[in-house]
Amino acid sequence: MQSVTITDPGYAGSFQTSGCSGVATATVASSTVTVTSAAAGSCTLTISDTLGHSANVSVGVTVLNVPVQ
Repeated sequence: MQSVTITDPGYAGSFQTSGCSGVATATVASSTVTVTSAAAGSCTLTISDTLGHSANVSVGVTVLNVPVQ
């Protein structure tokens, strides 16, 4: 799990995310986006506001196979 803080000076509305289906899920709480891994792979997560501003964040997930004893 990793978090990203969003800043958009003068903007007080909500943010949305899109992309990364199958690789990661993203949830938005206020100005923080929390990204949680779902499967190995890479993708681009787009964070946008209601004014049409957006930013892309590269997401990479590596799955480690660690034996449990």
